[in-house]
Amino acid sequence: MKKTVVLLLAIVMALLAFVSCNDDETTTDASSVLDNVSQETSEDVIVVNKIDAIPDYSKMNIALMANDYVFVDFNEYYGTDITPTLPEDICGMTDGSLGILKRNGGTGEVYYDTLTIHYTNMERTRKVNVTVDKLHIPADFCNLFDDPYKVSVISGIEVQIGRMVYDERIYYAEFMFKDVGFRVVSEGVSEVELVSIIASLLD
Repeated sequence: MKKTVVLLLAIVMALLAFVSCNDDETTTDASSVLDNVSQETSEDVIVVNKIDAIPDYSKMNIALMANDYVFVDFNEYYGTDITPTLPEDICGMTDGSLGILKRNGGTGEVYYDTLTIHYTNMERTRKVNVTVDKLHIPADFCNLFDDPYKVSVISGIEVQIGRMVYDERIYYAEFMFKDVGFRVVSEGVSEVELVSIIASLLD
């Protein structure tokens, strides 16, 4: 009888030791995963500068000829995915000018490849505009970041981010990625959402 009790106690102790060991391993793995996430996240540095204006494209004096218009595969032409991942309530729309322009009726050299894609929610209270241009930041006439503004770093890429002084719902960001200049203007979107949108363009 005593031998049976001792044997049962030994089995119970072994089972407890096994469970305890497995719990320690699970905790270690979870801790390791959290450490990795923390390290990756900590690489981003977000600095939002105060700005007074955003680009005014109405001042651009470029003659865009309708017969020079050419449809292209944008992701192939720009060499990267130019469509961001957006909050669920915001969907895509365009201004109808999705293409590039080439001289000589669309057969010559490219002379205009600035593209803007518009996104908004149903109520039009939350908006995101993404403008791209090959080889340089899309041209503007405000020189927003000529002054020594502080630079953010998202996914290892330098990004300049500004927030309008007169309307804090409006954010403005610009950066270069894979030889493509990006300009992102948002309204009614939080800072966290904006950073997420930018990060999706840097994948």
